Amino acid sequence: MRRIGNIILAASLAGSLVALVGCKDDALHAWERQERRAEQIIPTQQPLPVTTTNRYTPLERVVADEYGPANERKWVADAIGWSRKNRDYALVIDKAAYTLQVYKDGENIAEYAIELGKDPIDPKEREDDFRTPEGRYTIEWRRDGDSPKGKTAFYKSLLIDYPNADDRLLGRTGSAIEIHGTGSGLPGNAGGENWTDGCIALSNEDIDNLFSYKDRWKSIGHGTPVVIVYGAADRTQVTDAR
Repeated sequence: MRRIGNIILAASLAGSLVALVGCKDDALHAWERQERRAEQIIPTQQPLPVTTTNRYTPLERVVADEYGPANERKWVADAIGWSRKNRDYALVIDKAAYTLQVYKDGENIAEYAIELGKDPIDPKEREDDFRTPEGRYTIEWRRDGDSPKGKTAFYKSLLIDYPNADDRLLGRTGSAIEIHGTGSGLPGNAGGENWTDGCIALSNEDIDNLFSYKDRWKSIGHGTPVVIVYGAADRTQVTDAR
C-alpha cells in the first residue's frame, strides 16, 4: 500500500510540475509577443492575437473580432480602394512603421514620419492612457489660423472622429485625437520622441503639405478616411503624382 501511495504521490507531483512549466511557458510566450511587437519585428503576414474577452456581448464581439492584423490589412485595402473609386484622398497611419501615407486615386503619393502617444504600442482604450487609437476613422475638421474652429496649440490640426461608434460599443473613451504639427519630422522610434497624449504629430512643414493637397474641389479635410493600424500598411513605393 505504501508503494502504491508513493506512486500516486509521484504522479501528482509530476502533474503539478508539468502544469507549472506550462504556466511559465504561457507567461513567457505572452511576454515574447509583447516584446516582439515593441521591437517591431513581427512580420505583417503573421497575425497577432486578437485581444477580446468573454465580457463582450455577441454584438460587441462582432466589432471586437474586426480588430486584428488580418482585418487591419483589409482596412488598408478598403481605404486604398475607396480612394481609387472616388478619385479622392485617404490617409493610412502605420504605428509600427511610424509613417503617415497619403493616397490619391489609389496611389501612394506621399509618406511622412510621425510621432505618437507616450504609449505608442497599444491601441487606445480610455481617456488619459496616452495611447494612439487603431481603427477606421474620418476627419471631422481642419483647424489652422483661418479656420472657423479657431487656432490650435499645435500649429495646424486635423481632428479625427475617435471615439467612433465601434469604439463606443467597446467601451473606449477619450477625445480630441488629432493629426497635428510641431513634431520633429523624425520617427518616434528613430530620432524623434513619442510625446503626445495619443495624437499623431508631424513636423510643421509636413502638416503644411497635408493642408496643401488639392485636386479641383477635393482636399484632405472633412470626410477624408483615416485608417490607423499597427504594422499592416501597404509598403508600396511612393509615386510622384499628387
